[in-house]
Amino acid sequence: SGMLEDVCHRPDFPRGKDNAHDEIEEFPFNNKKRAAEELCRLLCKARTGSGVNIFPRIHLIYALCRIVEDLPLEAVDVLAVTEDNPIIAIKELLHFLEDKKMLIETGDTSDDKVLVALLEYSFFKAAEIIKPISLSPNTDIDYSAWLVALRLGSLLLKSGIKIGQSAVLHPSYKVNEENMNDLFSQEQETTHLPHEIRERLPKFEETRLQAAEATLALFEKADDIGCGRGSAFITSILEWSQAVALLAGPGKKAVPLNVDSRWKLIQALYARHIIKLKPRQLQDHKVHEKLDRNMIVDSLALAFEKEPENIYCWRRLVRELGPVGIPVKYRNPVEVKQCESCDECKFLRAGFQVNHGNKQEKSWWGHQRKSWWLPHVLRNSRERILSSKERTVELNSKELSSVLEKLMELNESIPSTEYAASPSFASDNVHKLSRDRLFTWLRRIIKCSKKEKVNKGDHQNKKIDVVKIPSLESRNILVNDMLPVSCDESHITEQDLVENSFEAKVVQVSDKEPALEIQCYKVLITAHLYGANHMAVAEGVRYLAHVMENNAHSMNEMKILRIKRDARECLRWLFIHGLDTVRLVQHNLL
Repeated sequence: SGMLEDVCHRPDFPRGKDNAHDEIEEFPFNNKKRAAEELCRLLCKARTGSGVNIFPRIHLIYALCRIVEDLPLEAVDVLAVTEDNPIIAIKELLHFLEDKKMLIETGDTSDDKVLVALLEYSFFKAAEIIKPISLSPNTDIDYSAWLVALRLGSLLLKSGIKIGQSAVLHPSYKVNEENMNDLFSQEQETTHLPHEIRERLPKFEETRLQAAEATLALFEKADDIGCGRGSAFITSILEWSQAVALLAGPGKKAVPLNVDSRWKLIQALYARHIIKLKPRQLQDHKVHEKLDRNMIVDSLALAFEKEPENIYCWRRLVRELGPVGIPVKYRNPVEVKQCESCDECKFLRAGFQVNHGNKQEKSWWGHQRKSWWLPHVLRNSRERILSSKERTVELNSKELSSVLEKLMELNESIPSTEYAASPSFASDNVHKLSRDRLFTWLRRIIKCSKKEKVNKGDHQNKKIDVVKIPSLESRNILVNDMLPVSCDESHITEQDLVENSFEAKVVQVSDKEPALEIQCYKVLITAHLYGANHMAVAEGVRYLAHVMENNAHSMNEMKILRIKRDARECLRWLFIHGLDTVRLVQHNLL
């Protein structure tokens, strides 16, 4: 868009006779269209110059200008204003053209119409220009995204179905009467469905293969570099349900739709990337159940790092972490015996042991965070709870005896059967899917399409092959419910965050003292990250015990009672989450 406006500003750019030298602030649509034609002319020779490969954007601008040349005047800005995300840009462009009835099959084109075949060919030529750039390992992922957007756009245009409606697995089988005998046998049913508004264009399956290859290349590239922009492109593709449905195709006839593994893999892939962009999407059960637990915690930890002042980020993270350790009844006897003399496990409540294997996994969320979270994130802040003088007071022998007595009484009041359920064993639907497994459905499309081309032996033919028409029932199957749906995370309320599938609840303390709640969460997170035997855990528990025992003269009686009650609730919550608060208070003191 900026390049087009720069060309429009040139003094030699053609304008009307009356305003040839006027300063133009807002350009008419036809100026941008003519600017694209001018750019095409200028860049046509520049693209072949020496050293042009180090400027890949020249090729992208030329490819897009080729498309703009064939667009109706009114549609030019639709592509220009959404170019930050190529997938959304092409998707919205096609929806706009369909909604405005600008796509026609035959006839003379005017300023507000475009032939479907001509636009599809423009998409194809633009994709061929961008393809060599996108394949280079050194170019930005945006070029790969443009290639996928154009390939999927071509697929939709060739399919003949109404763009913007429900997602179906088959292209259109509508045909004109004069083509009937050439394409189908007389015995076949030729009735078309309401969404089949145009004839399918030639080489649909070849375009489907090209779209699958481009999509797989983008997915692998995004997974390799691990950037948020790559995740944004992947989620945008998978949210384009109509294009994904045509890309996936009908699949094996013998497999019922509701048990077809392709949809589960697509949902799992979507879940894997949407949480990197919108962590609150974890509250969607369809997203949550498709993820490995370490992936979930890593996403929540990343969101927490971005907004450490947001109490909801703390709550979401600790609720997913769950208790420190798991009940011994969920461990095998060999592991239980190995942990009997473990330094870390002795600081857990009776019947709990640490799951040491989790930290040894390559995907463990804490590998990179151990080096900096304690000094920069988890330092024991005590602001707004006690005065500076009162914070420095240590537990003397009398206070220590009183605290230990109260803690033992508190812990004994909690039944052994009352503990926070751990997501690591409470959720049976968490799947660990490797990258190769997640991309299986795309590789299967590519393999089957190539095999089909070899078997036919006539894939160079420009006419539609004579085909057997699928049944009306098969062509009318909608798969919208099988595919991801974009969800505005602002629709997820705090009530949704509390009512999840796990029993691990946030600590119930007064909203007037958020510092105590955060202090409680710091203790739990530190125990998960560094071990329950870390001194920072003991110091955090001792501080909460000190607050519970404190009789501050600088506060009124009601505030003292509220703070004591909240501190007691924090200690109770930590015990339910597996920490032996009595032993931790005594750590390095007795």
